[in-house]
Amino acid sequence: MIRAMRLRSRQAWLALALLSALLLAAAPQPRSARVRVFEIQGAAHVSPLAGRLVEGVPGIVTAVRNNGFSLQDAEGDGRPDTSDAVFVFTRSAAAVSVGDSVLVSGQIREFRPGDDENNLSVTEIVGPTVSVVASGQPLPSPVLLGPRGRSAPAQVVAEGVSGDVEQAGLYAPDASTLDFFESLEGMRVQIDDAIVVGPRGGPGELPVLPDEGTGVPRRTVRGGLLAPPPGEAAPSLVLVDGAVRVPPASVGDRLPGQTVGIVDYAFGGYRIRTETLPSLILGGIGPEAASNEPMTDPSVLAVATFNVENVSPRERPAKLTRLAETVVTRLAAPDLVVVQEIQDDSGAADDGTVGAGRTGRVLTDAILAAGGPAYTYREIAPENNLDGGEPGANIRIGVLVRADRGLAFVERPGGDAVTPVAVVPDADGPHLSISPGRVAPASPAWTESRKPLAAELTFNGRRLFVVGCHFASKRGSQPRLGRFQPPGSPTDTRRQAQAREVHAFAAELLAADPQALLLVLGDLNDTPDSETLAHLTGGLLADLITTLPEDEQYSYVFGGQAEAIDHILASPALLGTVLDVDVVHGNAEIVGAPSDHDPMLVRFRLTPP
Repeated sequence: MIRAMRLRSRQAWLALALLSALLLAAAPQPRSARVRVFEIQGAAHVSPLAGRLVEGVPGIVTAVRNNGFSLQDAEGDGRPDTSDAVFVFTRSAAAVSVGDSVLVSGQIREFRPGDDENNLSVTEIVGPTVSVVASGQPLPSPVLLGPRGRSAPAQVVAEGVSGDVEQAGLYAPDASTLDFFESLEGMRVQIDDAIVVGPRGGPGELPVLPDEGTGVPRRTVRGGLLAPPPGEAAPSLVLVDGAVRVPPASVGDRLPGQTVGIVDYAFGGYRIRTETLPSLILGGIGPEAASNEPMTDPSVLAVATFNVENVSPRERPAKLTRLAETVVTRLAAPDLVVVQEIQDDSGAADDGTVGAGRTGRVLTDAILAAGGPAYTYREIAPENNLDGGEPGANIRIGVLVRADRGLAFVERPGGDAVTPVAVVPDADGPHLSISPGRVAPASPAWTESRKPLAAELTFNGRRLFVVGCHFASKRGSQPRLGRFQPPGSPTDTRRQAQAREVHAFAAELLAADPQALLLVLGDLNDTPDSETLAHLTGGLLADLITTLPEDEQYSYVFGGQAEAIDHILASPALLGTVLDVDVVHGNAEIVGAPSDHDPMLVRFRLTPP
């Protein structure tokens, strides 16, 4: 009886809620007299007419999508701070064509892409009624972007603006990149003679510079674009598929002529949906090789770090072949390669498998097939699904040791997923309690993240300590061109905590022997000037990538911005033995490469003691 009463009560409540919703929907909404598109947009990120009904808004259809179309005023208001265009959301394909002159009635809404609060909103007319007045009308002339037209300011936001940009109260297109592109939202724009500064990636995004990058500073040695400092916006523009598809392209490829598209916002940044696109001309960029000479000098030790991007036995043979060629040909078969993103033997299958011995064999066999030497593979298998990465894949750090040049792995039993490696002093200098072993695996710094792998080796009678790392990624950070400024990065504190753990291990080792030969290397997911690297080096270690010229300091390209996130750090006793440092470029810049990271290689001269 009580249950029946509760059921009737719930049914009555649902009926009352439905009636209230219907009454609210039927309530009259505020209306605006006939307005123009630029009045809808206003000089702000949020429309001054948001929530209001508008009638008979005139404009020209400039682009059609499967859920709406772009509407641009035929004349505009002549003001550079207000957009003359708006998106009309029809939910399904609208019965309009490019060049139609239309009148649109509907409600003004601010749409937040992906329902992500970190994204800026896009002004739309929703629930529209559309009347076609004429067809075949000329389109509004596009705004030229670049040095011969309009260029975005260097700063992401104007001085003094922080927090929610949409509520900042200051709108300055001449001082803020975000405001600059807001003033062009939905409008036709033109880029002349674009040059590609990053491979097509993500949701089909292709970053380019206008006018072949004329006048743009901070370029890479191979024609890319170095990431700007915090607070600054990259001068690149991002092309995405519109009426025409953006082609796969690599750094240095060109689009000579006029690229025309519509300014849009999604995925934390402004993009240009391409409507017309010139034919792509390849720039001819190819993978670098560190050396074509085989390793013959018995006193030279070559060490590399390489993120191989989720390798497992299920990997495509073509990718394995190209990874092997990278090791053999481009890196000249180093003595030691620390690899990141080694998946377990079942790959992404979430079946409880954690070991990656078969994965290691697949990779070392591919190296042999490519004409390389025999390598041995060492790892510590993680606990299932506790180290982050793709669910079920259990990515980890592995060590490849070349077996024919005197480098020997010191095997000590006891290493497992949960046992921490310790520094053990002895009469001949410190050694590791287990080898390989994991650094502080129980520390909360490594929650859902890869634990560092420490190993002890010998070369020419000298003891070498290696710590391979793969710090937490920046996923989950607020976008550089997002709603909240400056953007927050909760993963910064995680990487800094991880850096402190590894630094503590290094400090313990070097306290036991200041002359210890120690390398800390891997994908650290942060740059040389970051707090992460400051905590990690801490006056004890030197970041060798910083010895390169600035235009060569990069190993990864994200959104057309080249960054140094793969590092090799050396203890003081190793610094005087460095022969050369090289980031072997050619993966991060090239579409379809076997990895999205460039490997880094350092050679040392280590003579017998």
